[in-house]
Amino acid sequence: MPDDYFVLDSVLILNFADMKDLIIPGKLLKRELIIFCCCLLAAWLVDVYAVLKFNGHWTELFTQVGFVLTITIALYLLRLLVWGISILVKKILGRR
Repeated sequence: MPDDYFVLDSVLILNFADMKDLIIPGKLLKRELIIFCCCLLAAWLVDVYAVLKFNGHWTELFTQVGFVLTITIALYLLRLLVWGISILVKKILGRR
């Protein structure tokens, strides 16, 4: 058992006061935000293209926001997957 804990209603509560703070550099946060915004813009442009191609109503740009966000998240996750694979390949090949 850890030294810093207490029991509350038969539930073990650990004291996390001594944990180190997680620091995310502003430069990294800004870069990821820009990449996410680019994914959002790309998904929105796909929506605009669909409205133009299929002669839809322009209100679909607002009513289909759920699909746009889903596509945005999918694009961002795809970007993370490609990044992870590239890191893995570099590690296997012995490059930094």
